[in-house]
Amino acid sequence: MTAPATPQAHQISEEERNHLMHDAKGKNTALGVTIACCGAALVLLGSALTRKASYGQLTPISVVGYVVFLAALFVACVYSFLWYRRELDTWRKSDPIYQAEQAEQSGLPGGMGDQAPGQARGNPEVQRLCTIVAQLGMDFYPKWGEWEFDEDNKNAIVTYSFAAQTPGTLSTSSAQAKVFERLNTGLGKGWAIDLDPETDEITGSKKSDVPKLALPEMWPVVSSPQQAASRFDKLEISIGIGAAGAITYKPKQFPHMMMVGSTGGGKSVAVRSIIEEYLAAGYRIFAVDGKGTDYAPYFTHQNFSAISTNLQEHIMVVHKVWAILQSRRSKSARASKAGDTSWRQTMTPILLVLDEFASMRNNLKAEYKTDEIKLVDRDLADILKVGREFRVNVILATQDLKADTVPSDWLDMFPMKVSAGKPSPMTIKKAFPEEIQGEVTRVGQSISRTTPGRSLVAVTDADGKNHVELFQAYWSYTPAETIDAAPDVVRGQWMEFKENVTDQVPRMYAREWFKMEYPEMDPKDKKDRFAQFREDEPNYIDLTEFDVTNLHRLRPVPLEDPKTLAPIVDNACYDPLSEHYLGNPPLDADGADDIIDF
Repeated sequence: MTAPATPQAHQISEEERNHLMHDAKGKNTALGVTIACCGAALVLLGSALTRKASYGQLTPISVVGYVVFLAALFVACVYSFLWYRRELDTWRKSDPIYQAEQAEQSGLPGGMGDQAPGQARGNPEVQRLCTIVAQLGMDFYPKWGEWEFDEDNKNAIVTYSFAAQTPGTLSTSSAQAKVFERLNTGLGKGWAIDLDPETDEITGSKKSDVPKLALPEMWPVVSSPQQAASRFDKLEISIGIGAAGAITYKPKQFPHMMMVGSTGGGKSVAVRSIIEEYLAAGYRIFAVDGKGTDYAPYFTHQNFSAISTNLQEHIMVVHKVWAILQSRRSKSARASKAGDTSWRQTMTPILLVLDEFASMRNNLKAEYKTDEIKLVDRDLADILKVGREFRVNVILATQDLKADTVPSDWLDMFPMKVSAGKPSPMTIKKAFPEEIQGEVTRVGQSISRTTPGRSLVAVTDADGKNHVELFQAYWSYTPAETIDAAPDVVRGQWMEFKENVTDQVPRMYAREWFKMEYPEMDPKDKKDRFAQFREDEPNYIDLTEFDVTNLHRLRPVPLEDPKTLAPIVDNACYDPLSEHYLGNPPLDADGADDIIDF
């Protein structure tokens, strides 16, 4: 795009100044003489008409002649005035003196004040922005016709636009980086800055079609595991509202999601809101609670089969999901060999939630040897690699993407990656395709910590091109939220959601846990290392004494009858919610009662 030339103010000599002033005086004199002559003619004409009228000498011909002459004189006056206005406008656009005066009055750098609207003149925000752009040294000029101001807020800028006079100004990544960094640093946060290398234009806006609050729909609720299985292929999950509406994906195509975000970005709220949708769709859910407290309300919630709250339990739950996957692989292989492919349509979907995964990984490295960590990684890698085929989906939520947190070879196994809050440089580099990392950086800068739930997701359009989408994650009612403590703006919707969605989800899957017992002595060992534990605390199984292999050997047991969902009394000692649970340490075994607290 070739822009019209915009002159820059410069210092002129005294000789140039005198010449310009002489030229201006000449044009003013010419106009004055023209108007004076026209005025004199009008006076003479009026005097002649008056005399002839007094002597009765007016004839129709003379009247017509005088009228024609008068009209011609009027046209001449109008033409002279318009000519003068045109010449004055041309002079203003080409006169450095006038440009300098305009720049001084508007407070804008040379040339940028020309044709500036009234909202821009004397506006300190506009002055700062134009000064920043002028200092880039890239001959940008403001496209005033595309600027928008908030007249109710001291004419604050809402949208601005600049174009370069020289084609190709923004054709290089280094030029784009320079412009973006300078504008982002100089203007502060809250701006969505877009650079168009094809038109060499800069556009910035504080307007957003993305809402600051997104409340979920009343998701349809399945009534049986069979219905959950039959609907899986067409199931769509919505994660929030973008500028063009709901952001959705199909678990069949995007089986695993990774959500990255620091504290305060709304990551946990977003994940639990998404879980509500999976529950409504009939998923069986296993949760690894990295914090150990976030998922406490879900222990009795329908269709949560198992929830872990400490490292050893995390290892056990992950291995349980891995075992289900292996079972499905084995059964499907046998069915396929027999010519039966119906197994693909009858498998109920499973969701493994790995929340605060960084905490789990850090504790894993601190307590177990490398060879044992590899066993846990093997379980997770298998689930990520083949879970899609067997309807085992994963949501992993973490604060960072360090190699120690999420191994690099796992990243490509998460086709859906979401940044909750402003993405860090590491998140941008690891979570998003290289071709859109610049776009992610620019859009991410508009995310403020004052709007929790603001998120980014990479999406692929119909042409197969990647781009980033800004959206507001849902703030949904969940069992972890208290309606009475909710803001007024969401309380009514939460009550409706609880009644029509959460409470309507039927109990379809039994809770289960593990048979808590010390392993038998390995024949290779000379001594039973667990014999003393059995004698000292026969009613307590200390899982921290188990290595990963022994944790994997713990057999799963149902806590409820799979058909009736009634509690199995004989298995109460394996139920984490029971007072007889064998995993509960003896009273004050952890020294908690020694701590003075109020």
